[in-house]
Amino acid sequence: MSSPDSKPRLHTRAYEIESVLEDDRHFRLIGHLRDVNPHGLWGIGPNEPITLHHMQVELLIEAATLAIVDVRVDMHVRPQIECRDILPAYDQLVGLSIARGFTHKVREMFGGPRACTHIGALLNAMAPVAVQSLWSFFGAVQEGQASEPGGETGGPGADAFAWNRNTCHVWADDGPMFTRVAEGVELPVPLWATERLEAQGVAVEIWKRNAR
Repeated sequence: MSSPDSKPRLHTRAYEIESVLEDDRHFRLIGHLRDVNPHGLWGIGPNEPITLHHMQVELLIEAATLAIVDVRVDMHVRPQIECRDILPAYDQLVGLSIARGFTHKVREMFGGPRACTHIGALLNAMAPVAVQSLWSFFGAVQEGQASEPGGETGGPGADAFAWNRNTCHVWADDGPMFTRVAEGVELPVPLWATERLEAQGVAVEIWKRNAR
């Protein structure tokens, strides 16, 4: 099979999603979706890339519950004038949890002709990033970096790994991680942490103490 690099590129879709600390109870999830045709208008003018879609979604998330408390949606590049008419529909996201069942709910509420397929794809890509942001959020709040200190963060809670449950085979109910949790066995340090610590000459025990 020939290398993909040797073949003409037909289309590129890129997702860019980041989360930022809002205050000691919330973080903001910001997502962009860009579709680019690398050949421009196919034979008309210079074959310079042209952006077909650029969608942006911002979600203000309550960290303790992962509930959406504010929504901003925009279409910076769209194919038709009427595309923006659907934007008010996304106000319905307020109150939903971006955790378990969110993808199904988005499909149910905004599937097919009820909304924009590109914004739906972006929302589905943003949901896992919200869960990934939790440990960084609580770490930032505990270090006093929140812009509005003094509130209750909620913390990871007694079941600190609840958001990971059944998200993949490693975190399945009967998988290796929850088996260790049930047996009271300490969970292994993530590989990305051990590799960084080894490169810096720092003992794993030091990082584990700081991570508590």
